[in-house]
Amino acid sequence: VRLAAEQEAARIVAEQELEKSMEELDMDLEEVPEIVVNEPIEEGKEVVEVKIPVSTSAAKSNPLEIINSLNSMKLSSQIRDAVEKTTTRHHFLVKIEKIESTILAPMPFKNGKTIIGKLVDDDSVEIELLFQSEANDSVTGFQMNHVVEIDAQISNWNIGRKRAIFSVHSYEYK
Repeated sequence: VRLAAEQEAARIVAEQELEKSMEELDMDLEEVPEIVVNEPIEEGKEVVEVKIPVSTSAAKSNPLEIINSLNSMKLSSQIRDAVEKTTTRHHFLVKIEKIESTILAPMPFKNGKTIIGKLVDDDSVEIELLFQSEANDSVTGFQMNHVVEIDAQISNWNIGRKRAIFSVHSYEYK
């Protein structure tokens, strides 16, 4: 058990080092921001501000759109921005492959459980599900190859493993 915990900690440290070096590369590769030119407004012309909503509701029942989008991004800064701007809750089914203890995570999920599984809709897509520590007893009882119905929000992207990390809001074990 101790060896497994040490291996898991080493894996996490390696992933963090990879993410850090990706971020350093991003700093070198980021484009120069566009220059905004303020033109004087002619008298008698009306200024109209148009707000274009970011597509956050299109994938409400299926997270594949955001996963494919994040997977296609090259810079970790782009990935981070996309994750931060996405507020959509996704509803989907996951086939459980592995249950782990969550070591490094934001406060409500620290010391909770992480399920690694595949989307039922597309079994080529592997994801991570972060559960709060209050759900530990329940999640520990889950079995491999069973399905859990999830309501969750994207919270991060695992660059090394190319998989989405979702914060679980609610779930139903099937």
